[in-house]
Amino acid sequence: MFLAQDPTLAQSLQPDDWILDSGCSCSIVCNKNNFSFYILTFPHKISSISDTLSSSHGNILLFFALGSSMHACVLCDILHCPSALFNLISVSQLTDARYTTIFKDDKVELCSQKGMLLVVGDKISRLYQLCLASFTDHVLVACTWDEWHRAFGHLNMKSLHHLKTHNMVNRLKVHNENANLYQCKACLAGKSHVQPFPCESQRKYTEIGKMTYIDLFGKVDQKGSHGEHYFISFTNATKAHSHVNFLKTKKANVVLDAIKKYVAFIFMQTRKKVKCFHFDSGKKYINQEVLDWLELQGINYEITAPKSSAQNGVAECLNCTVIERTCSMLASASLLLFLWSETV
Repeated sequence: MFLAQDPTLAQSLQPDDWILDSGCSCSIVCNKNNFSFYILTFPHKISSISDTLSSSHGNILLFFALGSSMHACVLCDILHCPSALFNLISVSQLTDARYTTIFKDDKVELCSQKGMLLVVGDKISRLYQLCLASFTDHVLVACTWDEWHRAFGHLNMKSLHHLKTHNMVNRLKVHNENANLYQCKACLAGKSHVQPFPCESQRKYTEIGKMTYIDLFGKVDQKGSHGEHYFISFTNATKAHSHVNFLKTKKANVVLDAIKKYVAFIFMQTRKKVKCFHFDSGKKYINQEVLDWLELQGINYEITAPKSSAQNGVAECLNCTVIERTCSMLASASLLLFLWSETV
């Protein structure tokens, strides 16, 4: 039921040996390097083992040796006791994990949950010693580049090749090392990034009306003084001059009326014709009524890519700036929100 020091044990057992103990409520390990997962805890004394202290616990990966085959086993919640005589494996912890231990004569057998024999231990000095191989003694099987790539958590292929060529990982064996590095489809899906749009357009315009950026803002919850919930902005690419129209709805015919007013305004004020509009792919623009009128007038249009509002950055930034300043002005003057359209 407890472990006592015996002079004969020092001759037959070593601190790195693994003993199967039916009286141990929790497994105990001497060497910290055996842990694959390690957590520091407040030091506390372990009963029945002299003045042994445990200051941490963690998980250990073990390999049971049975003839020429090996079977892996993970032991959880293992106590670290540097002053323990040797490593103790708790039978109760194994049975809690649905392993089976069979003691008979001078042998002990450990079986898996499915009844498969994992390891056979010998009885030495009235203690049952298990034949285990540490992780460092376990010979890893050569794998393909793809298998190593997944084993390292989808590490970049060039980095994986760097680990191999510079011998940075022990026993990293690869089948057919000269094969082309594998292109992982999961990485293409999981690591894809959208390239940033340029901060400034590469196209320059010198003629009024050659390019106009459009963006609709709303719906504003508070109805304006004339019943408006939206406003649409038109920004000329040449002079960065902006024009705003207020809308009660964003139906196609209402948006089209605003576009017609802007086209007439530009022609009357500058004697220039609007030649192209740039807007997003919203249905308020992309509808048969608006597109037919643009085609009839000979006006071209450009549409941003889906979910790429940055492609219409001129109009988007304008509306953002206008609304921010509008909110600041209303707050500063303590005005009611229905005056938002006048403030815009």
